[in-house]
Amino acid sequence: MSPTKRLPIFDVAKALLILLVFWFHVPQIYIGWYQGTNETINAINNANLQLFVPFFMVAFFVISGYFLNTTKSLWQVTKRDILTIIIPAILVSFISNFFYTIWPNNAVPRFSNYLTLNYWNISLGYWFLTALFIAKFIMQLLVRYVKKTPIIITIAMCLCALGLMMKTKLINIPNYVFYQEALLMSPMILLGYMCKNCNYEINRAHLGYLALGYIITITLLWIFDNSITGFHLGSSFSLDYIPMALWLGTSGTALILFIASWLEKSKLLNLIGKLTLPMFCLNFVFIEVFVKFFMPFVNRGCAYSWLYVVSAFVCSTTFALGVSILLDTKYLRWILGRWDLTEFRQLLHNKN
Repeated sequence: MSPTKRLPIFDVAKALLILLVFWFHVPQIYIGWYQGTNETINAINNANLQLFVPFFMVAFFVISGYFLNTTKSLWQVTKRDILTIIIPAILVSFISNFFYTIWPNNAVPRFSNYLTLNYWNISLGYWFLTALFIAKFIMQLLVRYVKKTPIIITIAMCLCALGLMMKTKLINIPNYVFYQEALLMSPMILLGYMCKNCNYEINRAHLGYLALGYIITITLLWIFDNSITGFHLGSSFSLDYIPMALWLGTSGTALILFIASWLEKSKLLNLIGKLTLPMFCLNFVFIEVFVKFFMPFVNRGCAYSWLYVVSAFVCSTTFALGVSILLDTKYLRWILGRWDLTEFRQLLHNKN
């Protein structure tokens, strides 16, 4: 498979993952942000933590590693990542934070936050994008300047352990640009890169065996120790949990790719997959709006609380997809990271 060709399986996989992101954050925002209490929503949240949290963010890093570009210069790929990852995150974060600032009943606390340095860090969950950018840059350096694969793997694992020690406060350094998560995820970027450059092709059967391994592992963990089924790279577990977290991240990624291999022809999933970045940036904006809208119904103790979770998920996903489609135009394609200055100048010239 050519690494430069757009492969439907990865677009579908990203679509499934971003849908999981939306689904996960509905009960999270209800419970964590709005301090809501509901047995049904708590059960949904616990099921999410046990079933797919160990891989649903990790898989994005593996897929990004698969498409790691080493044919162009380091400056070219870094500039491209700035335009496709950092700028969209900053723009959407700034715009959404601005609207939250002028939102009724929120003006005072939001405005006071504007005066602090941490507020200008990429917020509203965009840690993922900055961590992805840093992890990709680290791996670019390793694969370009360290030629021996065993040494690269060793360095990546050491960086992962270092990130975990920082994350668990064994080494207390402020995490201003989410570099701790980037260090933790470095092995997953490397895994994706190695899958592309290995001497044998990974087929559907291989993905199926790994997917089965994930299902069996999660089942056994749930049976014998329900307290650790939700751990994943980035959570606050001890160093001896790293092997299991790496296994769950790897086999879980295989699970999502295995499912995607059966859904490659879905036009809707292919569309969502191509618009993953803006949808990710917009997910908190719309989820918070719709969770807040449905909260009065849930707080009445309705027996159909699960229906309101589904409704908030469907509405927030639909609105985010609609806005992402609108943004995918020649005049606004920068929000998708497709900032072609030549095309932009040509558009201005034609307009004048």
